[in-house]
Amino acid sequence: MPPGPAAPRGRGPRRAPAGSRRSSCSTCRGECTQTPESPQTSEPPKPPIPPNARGAAEARLRWPRARRVLARLQEANRELAAALGECKGEAERLSMELGRRESRCSGLRLALRCSERCREAYAALLDLVRAKVAPEGTAAEPSPGHAPGPGPATPEPGPGPATPEPGPGPATPEPAEPDSREDPADSPGAHSSREMEERALRELIRRLRAEQAAVEGSLLDAPEPSEPPRERDPRGRAERALREARALLPGWRRPEKEELLQELAVLKEALAELRTRLQLAQKEKRALELLLAGHGPRQAALRLLLQHRQRERRWDRDRDRDRERDGERERDGASGSSGSSSDSSSGSSSGSSEQDARMGRGAAMAPQNPPDPERTREELLRIRAR
Repeated sequence: MPPGPAAPRGRGPRRAPAGSRRSSCSTCRGECTQTPESPQTSEPPKPPIPPNARGAAEARLRWPRARRVLARLQEANRELAAALGECKGEAERLSMELGRRESRCSGLRLALRCSERCREAYAALLDLVRAKVAPEGTAAEPSPGHAPGPGPATPEPGPGPATPEPGPGPATPEPAEPDSREDPADSPGAHSSREMEERALRELIRRLRAEQAAVEGSLLDAPEPSEPPRERDPRGRAERALREARALLPGWRRPEKEELLQELAVLKEALAELRTRLQLAQKEKRALELLLAGHGPRQAALRLLLQHRQRERRWDRDRDRDRERDGERERDGASGSSGSSSDSSSGSSSGSSEQDARMGRGAAMAPQNPPDPERTREELLRIRAR
């Protein structure tokens, strides 16, 4: 295939039109779309990508983004932890401030109570002073029938009604009282009781004033409530960090109250079921413990019973052996009786000696103290009762 015309300088190679490219390739019958400059090459088809490899590739692509999101979430977590620490510090400061304000309020309440009691004591003392001064004022007034002199008028202490001063006009005649009647307020007993009451009131006022001064001193010594720092806003910082964390999790939403209540009910049911299982397991454990505790006496009883059966079998075997030996001796004695007299005498002596030896051997082999079956039965019953 001849090369195309040379391209001018400063420009790329000129491409032939699509028709010339298709007609220039004789092997592809007009279906090849190669450029005239590139040789004819056939690329092998790519194998299909399996789904697991595709998922691994997607996971590799998502891994950097997940790491970035994780780093941002960790940063948001640190921000939330710092905000939580600040909120805790602010809560502690507020609790201390509340305690100081409550103590100050209780001090002010106590001072108010002292002031009220002091006011009541002052009012009672004022009444006593008025009652003490009133008879003196009446005694200083001119007696009826005498002309008033130009002396000064007696002042009235307190906001009582003003006593009219006697004028130069004619005196109004008043009925004269008998001299035998005395004013009970002028008696010495009344004066002494008033003085005692006045002293008690003055002492009470003095104590109340001292208590009030002590309370005021404690209030003055107490530190003033500090103003909260305005540049610190832990709640706003926590809300900002929470909003940033929620923005990183698009699928997350705040659960509703109904959902939380449903989850709480499910957790309560699961907890009740676990408690029931725990109670059943405890009952089974107690039953197994009782069964294990009863295994010891039962094992001892079975061991005693086994020993008793072994002894009985041993006794039966010894009886059978003794019977067999007795039968053999009887057969030997019957066969030896047909022999000579000398042989019979010697045989009888030897047989008697052999019989004595066998008897002694059997007595030695027999148990010395055979167990009592009644006693063994009682022991077994006692062990079973345990």
